[in-house]
Amino acid sequence: MNMFGYVTINSAADFFSTITHNIGILTSSFGDMFAELSNVKVASVILILLALILFLFLIIVLYVKSIVSFIRSDPKTYTDKPAERSVSFFDEADEDEIAREMEREEENEKEQERMDAEKIYLEQQEKLRIETIKREEEQEKEEKERKKNKKDLIVDLDWKKGKLKDLGASSIALHASALEYKQSEKNLSELIGLLIDMLSRGVDELKIAQTLMYRNHGQTSEDDILQLIETIKEFIKLCNGRKFEKVNNAEKLPDNEKALIALVNGDPAPTMLLLQAVIDYNVEKSASTTGVKREALFKEASVWALAFGSLASIEDMALAANAFELAIELNPQNINAWNKVADAYYKMEKHDKAIWAYENLIQMANEETNQRQLANASKMLSQYYYEKGENLSASKLYNRSKEYYDRIGINRRLDRKELEIIDIIESKHKENMGSIVANVLSGNENAI
Repeated sequence: MNMFGYVTINSAADFFSTITHNIGILTSSFGDMFAELSNVKVASVILILLALILFLFLIIVLYVKSIVSFIRSDPKTYTDKPAERSVSFFDEADEDEIAREMEREEENEKEQERMDAEKIYLEQQEKLRIETIKREEEQEKEEKERKKNKKDLIVDLDWKKGKLKDLGASSIALHASALEYKQSEKNLSELIGLLIDMLSRGVDELKIAQTLMYRNHGQTSEDDILQLIETIKEFIKLCNGRKFEKVNNAEKLPDNEKALIALVNGDPAPTMLLLQAVIDYNVEKSASTTGVKREALFKEASVWALAFGSLASIEDMALAANAFELAIELNPQNINAWNKVADAYYKMEKHDKAIWAYENLIQMANEETNQRQLANASKMLSQYYYEKGENLSASKLYNRSKEYYDRIGINRRLDRKELEIIDIIESKHKENMGSIVANVLSGNENAI
């Protein structure tokens, strides 16, 4: 009987029953054979065959057992294994690969921040561009309206007809343009008279700056306007302190009052000549002193050189740059001089020198006491980086400067009442400039 035919049984119990039955048959067969055989060799062969059969039987039993275990096993066990292998994979992941993944995530975050900042900056620039276009459109519209109404407007003045009969007129012709309120754009040199007039009235320095910024229509930077106000105040302080009377050959110098009036009329030369005289005086005097006194003389001269450069910058930027450099040479810690020399370099398109000067300013400046200079440096550097395409750096710097200027209110528009007051002051300060200058040059050092 062929025992290998029993491998295809339906269950493990039937299989083991069949195997037991076959073993019984084999045992009886071998018993009959051993009874008939007397030859020892034959018995040995039979024992070897029996051992072989038992070995094959053991293999079959193990195989069948494994099949039974497979059939009875829980399918969930196999569905869970991939997860276990997955966990095992991540537990044993290479640390360098994890570090590289984290670096990639950080780079992605930085790139996203850069893109967000660039988007904000571009939106701001777009907003400014739209506002500029809108303002230009409004101006163009106003201009067209003025041209449209150029013809004479006849105004029938019934209440005056009785008085006009003697003149043979029953109406009066007026130009529409004569009825318009005008607030024309003015450059910085044209606003010095208004500046001095407001100083004589005791107006706050920031309000003066706001007024000049509005009347200048943003042609000049916030810092240039603030610096001009400081310069005029410094010159008036020197006049009231009689500094110009102490210099050599003082009698040959222009009169203080005439110099200031000339400045109002657009000629800064007499004022600059007086400033140069006190600078030279302090430098010459320092030759005979040492230590703290000498340093004090240099610091004073540095402030005056800065004022000289501020006036020169209205017409001659190269001369202004030389004056600012002298101010730094006299006092290397003069933050304002570093600020203005950097501006001068930038306006002269010497960008490398400008960036160097701005970086020196930032390193030396105090965030509390030099906020104005830091805001100006941030604004100018933002323009430089934007032109280079470094929008992230440009956006951060621009926002920093804008925050400062918004806080001090220099770019805020004047309300209607303020505009009316300024219009009244401007309409009269030219004819009254002599008395205005005399008022600020009162001889009192603390008048301003």
